[in-house]
Amino acid sequence: MRRRLLLSVAAVLAALALGGCNTAEFCEERSLLGFLFCDPALVEAEPPGPDTSIDRRNPRDGTFVTDPKVDQELLWGARTVGASDPLYPAGYIAREEWDMDGDGQYERTYPYGGSTFMYAFTQKGEHRVRLRVTDREGNVTEESTRFTVLVNQDSPRNRPVAALAMSNQNPRVGETVTLYATGSSDPDGRIVDYEWHLWSDIFHTTEPTLTYTFQEPRENNALLKVTDDDGLYDEDTVPYRVGNEGENVPLASMSVEPNPVQAGDPVLFKSTSSDPGGRIVKHEWDFNGDGVYELDTGETSTVQRSWEVPGTYPVRLRVTDNDGWWDDAFEQLVVHERQHCEPPMCEGVGGALRATFSPFRRPAPAGAASNRFFARLAVGQVATRGTRSRRARRSRTLRGVGAAGNLRGSIVGPPGQPAPAVPKALAGFLRSKWSGKLDLTALASGHRHRATAVVLAKPRRKSAGRVCVRVRLDASPGKPGRGSFQVLGGTGPAARLRAKGRFGFELRPKGNVVLAGTITSDKGRARPLPRACRSLR
Repeated sequence: MRRRLLLSVAAVLAALALGGCNTAEFCEERSLLGFLFCDPALVEAEPPGPDTSIDRRNPRDGTFVTDPKVDQELLWGARTVGASDPLYPAGYIAREEWDMDGDGQYERTYPYGGSTFMYAFTQKGEHRVRLRVTDREGNVTEESTRFTVLVNQDSPRNRPVAALAMSNQNPRVGETVTLYATGSSDPDGRIVDYEWHLWSDIFHTTEPTLTYTFQEPRENNALLKVTDDDGLYDEDTVPYRVGNEGENVPLASMSVEPNPVQAGDPVLFKSTSSDPGGRIVKHEWDFNGDGVYELDTGETSTVQRSWEVPGTYPVRLRVTDNDGWWDDAFEQLVVHERQHCEPPMCEGVGGALRATFSPFRRPAPAGAASNRFFARLAVGQVATRGTRSRRARRSRTLRGVGAAGNLRGSIVGPPGQPAPAVPKALAGFLRSKWSGKLDLTALASGHRHRATAVVLAKPRRKSAGRVCVRVRLDASPGKPGRGSFQVLGGTGPAARLRAKGRFGFELRPKGNVVLAGTITSDKGRARPLPRACRSLR
């Protein structure tokens, strides 16, 4: 309003100075002064508040998403006029507020314009998102959008869970067994179809049980596929072996606990075999499915193993009785990748944890806190151009590039929850001035770029201490950039800061970078400022 008033006053004074301002000819010229002076309706038609719109995009490829899916993280943003326009004064947008659940309460607030953040909806159906923008003159604009959140086959909130069991996994020819799917479930609806696969026979039922009689010897996997009322599905298998040997042949079977298991955790294999005509004198184990029984435990029926690499491993047991007769049993062990995350970032699935977002593959130290952060990094003028190294066949490297700028970031809490408290040294690191030395590498294939840097962060509050950080960046055209950082040492309280993190970043015009990721922090013994950072100012 103040800008429009000044423009109008300037127009009036200019018109008076030029003369003839009240004549019809002046208005017919339709100049800028003519519009402001003769057509006040055009000025009144301006929106009372900032012009803004709501944007939501796939962070992988930058495409607009019309109808997101459950648990699909999108990059939400406000396209507000005046947020980063050089024709507007700095800080023209005073505040942007977001209501993501449509309850009328604005749970997200940003003290600037052009805010962006990652967000995923956890429930299917109709949703409404509202945005309220306030400029520094107190003018307010409200914008809203409605859309449908679709079900997601990859989300445990929507996808049904299949669980198959057999009354006997080692039946004889002519024996009837019962297959059970009673352990199957659907988190947001109901299961409408049970599909059973037994060799070449396929059955569809609406009930979770099936009886079946085996007519010939065979060894295979029984498969269950469940489909829910949204059309989503899940599958489960159980191995079985049908034999036609005599009454005195041993019957091999085993149990595996736990299954599935996380990589590195121990697994107990126990033989539950029986021999109606004697006793079992040998247990042989094949742990990789190559047909070679690499371990013989004799009459000992248990063995313990662990796997470091995630995957599905076929395990076979062969038992031999005192008459020389033998039988085999088969199981599949599922080894999940070890996840290190805390609720609500993890969802429990059976005996394992499935991480919805966790960039760290190694466990955090005991007592360490893992949080999400959001930051804007401004790159100032390049202090030194660096030196070119010898050009390799597939890359070019520029070493020792000096740069400086500002970092403004904060720890953010889960959607709808306040941000957790963080140590003063970490908060100071996220709001600091920085300077550093960078080595930039351009790879010839695909125009991919990498950078490594040693950065000295100087918090605004000197009492927080300075922080030395190692940073690695990787960027390719058309893909989100990725990076990682680790605190190497510092001064004052920052000398005890232990922190590392991974993040994604997006380059913006005028040397600005938007970062979002996770950071794990803890306290330890004091570490002095490394030599690499002492020369930085």
